[in-house]
Parts: sequence; structure tokens; C-alpha cells
Amino acid sequence: MNSKYGILTGPSDPAPQELDLFRSLGLSAVKLLCGVHSPKAIESFRNVGAYVLQARIVYPEINNGRSPAQFVAERRNQIDAFIKAGLGEFELLNEPNTTREGFGKSWNSGDEFNRWFIEASNRLRDIFPGIRLGFPGLSPGSANLNIDPITGRAYRPVGDVEFLDACNDAVLNANYLGVHAYWNNVDEMRDFDPAGTGIG
Repeated sequence: MNSKYGILTGPSDPAPQELDLFRSLGLSAVKLLCGVHSPKAIESFRNVGAYVLQARIVYPEINNGRSPAQFVAERRNQIDAFIKAGLGEFELLNEPNTTREGFGKSWNSGDEFNRWFIEASNRLRDIFPGIRLGFPGLSPGSANLNIDPITGRAYRPVGDVEFLDACNDAVLNANYLGVHAYWNNVDEMRDFDPAGTGIG
């Protein structure tokens, strides 16, 4: 297996000094934010050596309740612009097991997201043959029922393993699987996570 080192870039198109840093670090992969970045960012990163480019489809409206049909209709133009700029690999949303990312509004369980993802994927593939779609990285760890001050609902109503188990068909429908692992220091980064905390 050949790993590519890269970054998930911030909420604005890259400045020249950021592109210089990307090149100087020898990075080769970048994840952009479709719906945030302009298609020009694709060429900018390619010009400094990025040859693995993906985009996460950013869609804040998902937290207000959106169907797959609404999602596709409201992000179609941004996806089309990225494809025309040469990027064809997209992660659908982010951490759908959290209330900030649609849980409790657009779906209420892993089973419901499973169906949501498959319908959205099928609609996108009908419009964009050849598009590669990724199952989103989940918020790692077991359920966290503490109230999120932004949504007023439980932060992570369903843990990552339980949510993923309910989404087996969606994972098989996807071209790739996003995975999140968080750490706070180098020791955690080098450690394993036998307790399933999502750290390490």
C-alpha cells in the first residue's frame, strides 16, 4: 500500500505562500471543499505538485433537513464546476453521525442515512457518469449524548461503529471510505485505539 501525504485545506482559496509551503513540504494530496473553494483552487494545487485531489461536498443546509433530491439540486452546479476543472472524486458530506452534520434533521439513524446516501449517490451518478463518491468520515468514538450548544441536541447520538454497521449498503455503494482519527499529540498519533475512543 502506497500512502500519499496531504492536507484538508482551509475555508478559502490558497494564497501563494500556502502553495509554496505545500510544495516545500513535498505534499502530494489535497482535499478541497466543494461549495466553498473555487474551481481555480484545483489548478493552483496541481501546479505545486498535487496529483491526488478530492473534494468534500460542504452543505450546511443539511442541518435544516434536506432530501437527497434537494442536496443534488443545490450542489449540482458546484460539483459540475469542479469536474470541469479536472476533479472527479467527492466525499458526500462529513460526520453524519453528529447533529451538526444532519443527524436529527435529515436522518434519524444510521439506517436512514444509509438510504439517504444511496439515493444521493445514484442521482449524482445519473448526472455525472464516472464520478467517484466517498462515504464520509464519521465522528470517531461511542455515542456522546452531551448537548451540543449549537444544535441544542445530543452531540453524537450514535457511535461510529454502530452507525457504520447500519450503513453497510452505502459503504458498498461508495467508491471509497473516508476515515477520521484524531489525536492531541505525537504519542497518541503513534498509539493504537483498542478501547474504541477515536483517539490514537
